[in-house]
Amino acid sequence: MIHTMIENSAPRPQLYQQVGTDYCKDNVHHADEADVDTKLSRLCEQDKAVRTQEEKMQQLHREKVEQCLSVCLCHHMTP
Repeated sequence: MIHTMIENSAPRPQLYQQVGTDYCKDNVHHADEADVDTKLSRLCEQDKAVRTQEEKMQQLHREKVEQCLSVCLCHHMTP
């Protein structure tokens, strides 16, 4: 909420606006919410990237284990 005041003590009255504390708190609160939303969006994107990388690593690990097993089996079967 903004309050308007007129100072009559000066030779020419001057108009001042006094900003209420609720107004400041609301603006800070909205700025904080926007900042939090931005950070949450970034974290979600990073989490998705990490999950994708984990899936790729698991797939590569499975492929490596399968390859090792097939090599072991081939050497084992060779007289």
